[in-house]
This record gives sequence, C-alpha cells and structure tokens, in this order.
Amino acid sequence: MKCCGEIRLVDDILQAEDFLRMRMETGFAEIPVEHSRKALQNGLLNGSSK
Repeated sequence: MKCCGEIRLVDDILQAEDFLRMRMETGFAEIPVEHSRKALQNGLLNGSSK
C-alpha cells in the first residue's frame, strides 16, 4: 500500500536561490544570498522535496 506516491532519490545540487525560496515559503526569515551559499557549502547533507 502506497500512501505518499512515488519517492525518488535524485543526486542534485541545491542552488542558493532555491534554498532562499524554500526558506521564504516555509516562513523562515530572508537572508542574503551570500549567507545561503555559505550555509549550503557548510552543510554535511542537504535535502529537499519537490
């Protein structure tokens, strides 16, 4: 029984602009693009869903 549809693992690099868009859509504060790039570089693992 599938309750959530298809789940796929895709090796893709999250871009800073997409990271900022997701932050804003989920109610987090806006940060400068440079900060988001640094955050993504410093992350051990970054994940997102589409």
